[in-house]
Amino acid sequence: MLKYDDIKYYTLPRKLQRFALITLYFSITTVDPSDEILTWLAGLDECSWYDSTCVDNVYTMLSVQSNYTLRGTIVPELALLSSLEYLRLDQNALVGVFPTMLGQMTTLKEIHLNDNLFRGTIPSQFGNLTNLVKIDFGNNILSGVIPNFQKLGNLQSLRLGSNKFSGTLPSYVGQLTSLNELNVSDNRFTGTVPTEVGYLTSLTSLDLKSNAFEETIPSELGLLTNAASFWFHDNDFTGNVPNDICELTYTYNTLERRNIIVDCDYVVCSCCTCVPKENNF
Repeated sequence: MLKYDDIKYYTLPRKLQRFALITLYFSITTVDPSDEILTWLAGLDECSWYDSTCVDNVYTMLSVQSNYTLRGTIVPELALLSSLEYLRLDQNALVGVFPTMLGQMTTLKEIHLNDNLFRGTIPSQFGNLTNLVKIDFGNNILSGVIPNFQKLGNLQSLRLGSNKFSGTLPSYVGQLTSLNELNVSDNRFTGTVPTEVGYLTSLTSLDLKSNAFEETIPSELGLLTNAASFWFHDNDFTGNVPNDICELTYTYNTLERRNIIVDCDYVVCSCCTCVPKENNF
């Protein structure tokens, strides 16, 4: 950037934006950068570099996908994109951990980092991203507990499936009343399902399958009158599926018996579809 002929005309926000995007480019490219590529980067407006949306030459959406699998890491410099609302780095082979500095991107509404090879935990700073509507971290190698997302009152979709998360499902999830999708399947969660999940009256999809949840399925889930699917199988549930849940199949048209899935060898249910239990551990 120091070699740009017109660098003296760049505003500070423009310098920071271009610097962040160049840093990302060097972090994820699988091609050996050459002088020709760097000249191309200098010659084109940065709003043309990626699949992006800019407003007044400022990035509001960044999507980094390609015809070939991108490899590398996420750089903390992305936090310099201070007006970014949509971040899509999904369906690649990115590795490493989530930089804590991404927790400073308070304008983010959607973050899609799913279908990669990310490890480590979700930084607690992500709990400050109060404008988030969608989180998709599914199909990675993430671990640890879910951080405190209690402030994310606008969140509509939380996808954490197919990772290695552990601990319990926090009871504060019942305060995320805008949620219409909650997917924590294929992890290592233990303990009971919080009764507070029944407060999520906007929920249409609840996927708890393939964990180690135990004891009985809460009757409070019968309050979820908008539900279209309950996936309970491959857990350690026992007892009966509450009649309150079965009543949903009679009273509302959104939930069908084929979309309430349980392990019938361990759970008694008069309104469910049965599957054989798998050994997940």
